[in-house]
Formats: sequence, C-alpha cells, structure tokens
Amino acid sequence: MDRDIKIAFTFKLDAISRGIILNARVALHHSTPHYKISGIQIEGRENPQGSVLPDLDIKCLDVNGSRVWVHVDSGKQSLLGDAIGLAIEETLQDDLETTTADG
Repeated sequence: MDRDIKIAFTFKLDAISRGIILNARVALHHSTPHYKISGIQIEGRENPQGSVLPDLDIKCLDVNGSRVWVHVDSGKQSLLGDAIGLAIEETLQDDLETTTADG
C-alpha cells in the first residue's frame, strides 16, 4: 500500500448493541508490518476538528491459519481492532500484510 486508504466499518460495543458506522484512514507501515488508523469519524458527521477516537496501530497475525487482529502496543485483541481489521481485509483482500503469531 503506497498511500492511505479510506475504510468504513461498523463498531459495536457488545454483541447485542446496534453498531455505529465509522470512517477512518489506514496506512501500512513496513518496519514491522502494521496498520496505522487515523482520522476516525462518525459517518455522515465528519468533524474537520479531529478524530472521535485516538489514532491506533493494529497488526494482523496468522494464528493457526486464522487472521487475528491485535493492537501493536498491547498485543491484545479488541472489538474496535476486530471491526477495523475486518474492514481492512475486505478492502485490501489480496494485498493484506500479515505476520506470524511469534513474530
């Protein structure tokens, strides 16, 4: 990925709640393959003043043949990271950068 891409994703606080549709910019960083997520906005209510959530970095791990999205700083999964990761997968499909669970 040579440039930022835009994604839209639905974020749910739990399994039974309605989701909120958010937009964000995604950029691939190659040092340790991970995705920088920035400019998160509520769809239809874009705020030029800034993001509704702080920027975050996630990476895709291959764990026993399955994709798992984790935050770079903590190494843990979250509902937000999973929602963004799914949107990245749907957008990039064949160009997705993954690492193995051990590195």
